[in-house]
Amino acid sequence: MTNFLPFKFLLSLFLLVWTATSSFVSGDRNTYIIHMDKSAMPAPFYTHHDWYMSTLSSLSSVPNGVAPTHLYTYTHVMDGFSAVLSQAHLDQIRNIPGHLAAYPDTIGHLHNKIKCLCKIMLYRIH
Repeated sequence: MTNFLPFKFLLSLFLLVWTATSSFVSGDRNTYIIHMDKSAMPAPFYTHHDWYMSTLSSLSSVPNGVAPTHLYTYTHVMDGFSAVLSQAHLDQIRNIPGHLAAYPDTIGHLHNKIKCLCKIMLYRIH
């Protein structure tokens, strides 16, 4: 019975992540990774994170009235951030100086890893 507890924990964690991400990204909004040129950061900003947050807050929330949502700021492998954006937000970001690229983000890898962990846990129980 004690071997079943890690499985229940992993299952609960998977359901929590799945529920949060499926309700978080809805309609015409999708998650994107935005690659920025840090050298294009305007002088008034102390950190690139401040620049990204200001950029997101300056975007128009028309037509759907929903503001973009910042998820993460990348600092090691690349300079940029991830955010939940509508197509209108993405179009606005593409016109900002310093924008290099925008990549649609996927969460399929998380599901596959948890699925594999669940299979391993089930195998260990039997």
